[in-house]
Amino acid sequence: MGFMIAEWRFKRAIYRGKLTAHPELEHEIREEASQHRAGGRGWYVEGFDGVGDDEILKQLQDVGVATSKEEFQEMAPDMPGPTEVAMGWLSSVQGAEGYTPVLLELAARALWKRWMTDVPSIEDAGDLMEDLMLKARQSETGPDDALIAMEKFIELSEGDSMVADAISEELPIRIWPWILDQYRAESLGERSIEDWMKAGEEILPLFPSGAILLATMGRMGAACGADEVARKHLETSLESGGAHASFVLTEVALAYASLGEDALAFAMGERALVCAEDSQDEKDAAVTIEKVCERLGCPESAESHIHQAKKNRMEQTMAKRRDRRRKDKKGKGRRR
Repeated sequence: MGFMIAEWRFKRAIYRGKLTAHPELEHEIREEASQHRAGGRGWYVEGFDGVGDDEILKQLQDVGVATSKEEFQEMAPDMPGPTEVAMGWLSSVQGAEGYTPVLLELAARALWKRWMTDVPSIEDAGDLMEDLMLKARQSETGPDDALIAMEKFIELSEGDSMVADAISEELPIRIWPWILDQYRAESLGERSIEDWMKAGEEILPLFPSGAILLATMGRMGAACGADEVARKHLETSLESGGAHASFVLTEVALAYASLGEDALAFAMGERALVCAEDSQDEKDAAVTIEKVCERLGCPESAESHIHQAKKNRMEQTMAKRRDRRRKDKKGKGRRR
C-alpha cells in the first residue's frame, strides 16, 4: 500500500499546486480529480481531513468494514501503524463494490490521527516530512527550511536506515529532489554552507539517494573552497550514480566548474543532457553546458553543443527501441 499512498500524495500535491509537473500530466491529474469528485469519491482528491468520523465509518461500512472508535482503539495498539490496520480490513472487503486499498488506508490514517494521538507511526512522520518538504520547495527564504527538514528527517529516523527508508517511501517523490532544489542558488551565506555540509554528513548514511546527496555536497564544498572534501564526494557520487544519473552528472558538472576543471565540467554536462529523463533534467543540463561555455570564453558555442547532446540522446533512444524490437521478434520466434 505504501507505494500507492506515495502516488496519491504526488497527485494531491500537484492538484493543490504544491508541486509542478508537465502540463499534460497536470491536466490528466485534474481530469482524474474531477471524475473522482463526480463519482462521490472526493476523498481520493483531498483525503479525509475535512470529513467527520461518522462519515468515514459509513464509507468503510459501505465497502464491508464494520468498525467503531472503541474497536479501532482496542485493535490499533497491537499494530505498527494505520497501514497495518488497513491491511487487517482487507479480508472484509474483497470483491466489494467501490473498494480500493487507498480508501482503506486513507481512512485508517485519518482515524489513527484522531483517535491515537499519543501513538507515533511512520505514517505520521511521513505526513510531517511532506509538510516540511513542500514548504521548503516553495520557500523564497533560501535553504533554511530545507535544512530544517533534513535535520527533522535525521531526528525522526533516529539513525535507523530501515526507518529512514520507510519514511522516504511515504513521500510523493523521494527526499533528494527537494533538497536538491535548495542547492540551486549559486551562493549561500557562510553559516548556511557550513550547516548544510554538517547536516549532509550526518544524513548521508540514511539518505534515500546517496549519489545525489554526495554530488550536491561536492558542489557545496567546491563553492566554499573545500576542494579536497568536494573531490572526495564527487568521485564517490560518480561511482554510485544509479538511476538518477542526470541529476548526479549535473551537480558534478557544476562542482567541477567551480573547481576550475572546465574540461571535466563540460563532459559531465553533455553526459547529463544525453541521459536526461525529463524536461527538468534537460533544462538543468543545458544550463550547465551554457555556464561552462561562458567560463571557457565561448558562450556562442553552447547552442551547438546542446543540440549535439540532444541528438546523441535521440540516437541512444532509437537504438534501445531497435534492440527491444529485435528481442521481441526473437521471443516470438521461440514461442512458435
